[in-house]
Amino acid sequence: MSTPSSSQRRAWRRALQFLAGWAGWVYLTSAALWLLVVVLARPADFARDFRILGLLLNIVGATIALSPRFLRGYALINERLDTLLARWGLAFLAIGFFQQLVGNVLG
Repeated sequence: MSTPSSSQRRAWRRALQFLAGWAGWVYLTSAALWLLVVVLARPADFARDFRILGLLLNIVGATIALSPRFLRGYALINERLDTLLARWGLAFLAIGFFQQLVGNVLG
């Protein structure tokens, strides 16, 4: 078996660092939003508020993730910006999914 080259190891390391950072950001943001709903909403409305928050974040995430594809026809966007926007969009989608999940579990 051949061992991976140093450039392959660096690529894997960067990918894992991105995933760890992204997962941490999603988790912390979800926890902050969860605490915000718990503090500001009435206990009877928790499930509804989590569902609404989750749907709003899913809409924002989908818009952010798909906007580069829409703009690509009108102006060329370099790959880095396209990838960065897609990552942000996916982060919002993940956070929205988590909030909806909490709302459905509570409801």
